[in-house]
Amino acid sequence: NTNGILVNFDIENCWVNGLINNCLAFDGVNNYVFIEPTASNSLNTVLETAQSMSLSVWINVASNVVVGQDMNLISNGGNVALSGTFLLSLVDQGSNGMLYPQSKIVVDSATLSPPGEIITVNGNIPINDGNWHLLNMVSEVGSSGYLKLYIDGSLITTTSFSNTITYTQHTGETTVFGCSNINDTNNFFRGYMDELRI
Repeated sequence: NTNGILVNFDIENCWVNGLINNCLAFDGVNNYVFIEPTASNSLNTVLETAQSMSLSVWINVASNVVVGQDMNLISNGGNVALSGTFLLSLVDQGSNGMLYPQSKIVVDSATLSPPGEIITVNGNIPINDGNWHLLNMVSEVGSSGYLKLYIDGSLITTTSFSNTITYTQHTGETTVFGCSNINDTNNFFRGYMDELRI
């Protein structure tokens, strides 16, 4: 259990009724939550050190989104050239205002030289409908590696791979919720987030 630091939130109004007790309302403009890289739970390096991870979050996103605008939910820095990166997003795949979940991790390339190899799974169910949806991203790295995406408890897709993550490169990276990194200038999450667990 680690406390996140809220950035650019209206503290008096950002906590609203959620799925379970209160949830956090993100404005999609510039607010996000971050956890220091020195936090005792080491969320920023979990994929590198454990060689596996499981992430779950309840989100609620309205249908009136900006067409073509993706939203980043959770990441440990968002650098998709760096092995050990993980990123959960909502992507407007058809540029039609329908947002689909997308999970990414970055593993070592065959030569162990950057950039790493990006493993991606895409959801096939749009979830910006004003209802609560549970997203789960599950991954294990290695000879029988996989990346799985669940929506509302149902397995949507799995990608298999045999790559590993050799080095710990995210020691100084910040884990963020609501964007991909603390220097982000776009793709902020607009909606409600509740019961996030990694």
